Amino acid sequence: MTTVAHVSSPPFGSLMRQWRQRRRLSQLDLAIEADVSARHVSFIETGRSAPSRDMVLRLAKEHEVLITVEEGAIGGFGAFVMQTLAENGALDRGLKVRCMMLPDRFIDQDSPAAMYAQAGLDAKGIVAKVFEALGKDVRIDVVQHA
Repeated sequence: MTTVAHVSSPPFGSLMRQWRQRRRLSQLDLAIEADVSARHVSFIETGRSAPSRDMVLRLAKEHEVLITVEEGAIGGFGAFVMQTLAENGALDRGLKVRCMMLPDRFIDQDSPAAMYAQAGLDAKGIVAKVFEALGKDVRIDVVQHA
């Protein structure tokens, strides 16, 4: 008998913390890269704050691709990002935006990491999506280290 479970996405801050820790960055390191305070990074990671419209616009200006990862509910963070970008003309210059989300289906019960991998929302899936958005072949060595 197969047991199924609906995977609920962890909060954005939790995902950001996992990403930062996998890359062995301190909150201060990430804050310097993102041009925000370490306190703001901490608040986002603990759910006490969320990325602002200004931060979304700054990231759009400084990057070629933006990826959002979420549960998949219409009107979620991806919609917030897209609306912010559209209202401010940030999509007019060729910015590539991809909203990644959990599929609307049940996934066999497993560890959260295995379920995210099955849904393509692990680090390898996200890196592959970035390469796809850039129109480049996925480099296996890069994906293996993600």
